[in-house]
Amino acid sequence: MGFVGVVCAQSEVKSFKVHFKSDEYMLDQTDKELLNQLLLQMESSTYSEVVLKAHTDKDADVNYNIDLSNKRAKSVSNYLQEKGIKTHRISEYYYGESKPIKNNATESGKAENRRVDILLHYYAYSNIGELLKLIGGYKKQEFTIKPNADNTIVAKNGLTVKLPMGSLQTLDGKAISGKEVKMELEEFFKPSDAATQQLSTMADGKILETGGMFSVKVTQNGQELTLKDGKNIQVTMPSINLNKDMQVFVPVVNTLGVTEWKNTAQPFELKPKKEIKLPHTKINTNELQSFKEKTDLTNLNKLIYSYKPLSIPKRPFPPKKQKQLKDAAKNDLFPWYELIFYSNAKIAKAVEAENNKRHILNEKNQLKFEAKLATYQANLAKYKMDSAAFETSELTEFRAWLHDRETQYTEVKTELDKSNFNKGIDKFCELSEQEKITTLNPKGLLVNLSNSNPNQRWYLASIDFALNNISQLKEMSLTKALGFFGNKKGEIFIGPKGKEQFRYYGNFANNQFANLQASNNKSLATILDNAQLDIMQQREKLGLLEPGAVAQIYTASLSQFGMYNCDRFNTTPENQMAEIIIECEGEARVSFYLPEISSFIYAYHDKKKGYHLKLPIGKQARMVVLTFNKSGEPLYESKDITITGDETLVSNPKLASIFDIRKSLASL
Repeated sequence: MGFVGVVCAQSEVKSFKVHFKSDEYMLDQTDKELLNQLLLQMESSTYSEVVLKAHTDKDADVNYNIDLSNKRAKSVSNYLQEKGIKTHRISEYYYGESKPIKNNATESGKAENRRVDILLHYYAYSNIGELLKLIGGYKKQEFTIKPNADNTIVAKNGLTVKLPMGSLQTLDGKAISGKEVKMELEEFFKPSDAATQQLSTMADGKILETGGMFSVKVTQNGQELTLKDGKNIQVTMPSINLNKDMQVFVPVVNTLGVTEWKNTAQPFELKPKKEIKLPHTKINTNELQSFKEKTDLTNLNKLIYSYKPLSIPKRPFPPKKQKQLKDAAKNDLFPWYELIFYSNAKIAKAVEAENNKRHILNEKNQLKFEAKLATYQANLAKYKMDSAAFETSELTEFRAWLHDRETQYTEVKTELDKSNFNKGIDKFCELSEQEKITTLNPKGLLVNLSNSNPNQRWYLASIDFALNNISQLKEMSLTKALGFFGNKKGEIFIGPKGKEQFRYYGNFANNQFANLQASNNKSLATILDNAQLDIMQQREKLGLLEPGAVAQIYTASLSQFGMYNCDRFNTTPENQMAEIIIECEGEARVSFYLPEISSFIYAYHDKKKGYHLKLPIGKQARMVVLTFNKSGEPLYESKDITITGDETLVSNPKLASIFDIRKSLASL
């Protein structure tokens, strides 16, 4: 095992590999010596974490390989923990056979695939701000533009910047060359961006409601450029928080490195500027209701996932072989000092007597062994007959049980899809009565309204997981089935364990029955096609046929490059604000995300109150606390609260990996 270093900003990654023999997961001495090299690397004063990614070759069953890769990851993780690495510094992932690096058709390829990839991440930081930037990662997107042409740049998350031809100059007002120019964009549209980049939604002590933040920077040969007088860039920005009266705010960084904002009073316009009532269509709801299906969901909660076969015959164990007889010697019977005084005749007589005893005992033991061997051979013959009978009689019954389960599961899936299709029709009819069918795709709307809810998707994923297992079990002997799918109760269990059905979850995002009905049922398809045609004709008259014609985005014309925030002031009166005090030891970043008003607010520290801030009463908020202990290990807490009035909160952050913190912030 060797390592390769890859330096990225203030983090460094070193990679290791541990390989395993076929169907094995325990570490041998060589593996441990290799892991000891990794442990030496982790003794650095720089904080580090380990990511384990375990894999198998393609031999054996898919589920067996997933379990085997899990055991391989655990094996490495347990060894590192035994050597003093704390649990929170180790992240485990296992993929079974799904991510080979070599061809599984060859033995050498399989050997390469039986591995645990180990990534050792070093994180160099000296304060909370640096730690947050490491968690957030690299946000900058770089584009090449031509200064002597009109440029339209679209960033990854939809930010669009239009730069007119001939708009650029140096910071001291000089003309630039015709060479290529670099534009650097950063988009901060998510709460996690505000958290990791230390972007608040505060201006002059007042709470802001943000529609999004971004940064634009233009350089040539490393020198920053600016816009000429009278030249502007046109910026459009998508947002999930669409409000009127939004304005352009520019940054003000405080002494803690947290960005607050200053109002320019320039509007960030909502586009389109005037509200448009989209044309709708109405359908014959009675006719649509006639397409509903009869359903029977009585078997929904009666599904069986386990089969208890008769006790499998146990193979007898052969008796232990006799140890080879060894004659006694004089040194076995007498210590050296007695041999000096005893005569040779006396010694020879004692040795002969001892050997006679040993031969008599050996003959008795040999007779016992032969008796046990005869019993074993008889039991072995009976075992073979019983096993053959077991496979013949019990296997027939087991395969009949599999067939019944397959039929039952398939029927339940169809009945549940039909039930959701009926609900989709009811919702579609309700929208028609409310004059809310405005989409250009009524067929897609009906299918979406018929989709299963998240709980049902887990249920359906469990069924699909079991059906996949049934397809494998059909070809297995009963003994092999017990080996791969047996549990501690002696049952064959075909359902998911834990969250194994997760990989089937996405299969049920769409209702296949509803999709088939909307496409193949000619009468239903005609109703939906006519509804689509009606909406298209109405939109065409209004000039709204193009999908982008009704998109709502923010737009502004800006005279300078830089960082901007699309905001408006929150209007909660002062008497409806609660003072929140947070008790937290040491230097920390304490912040609150308020999703209802799209605000991210930092608490500040003073000697009298500690960490404190004011928040609107009645709002839901997520408190996020990040700090680190004396060893430099991150401490993290994320907690949902409801603002009911003045309150003192006690923060108790726990040890957490940077990977887990990043995942938690992404869920805001």
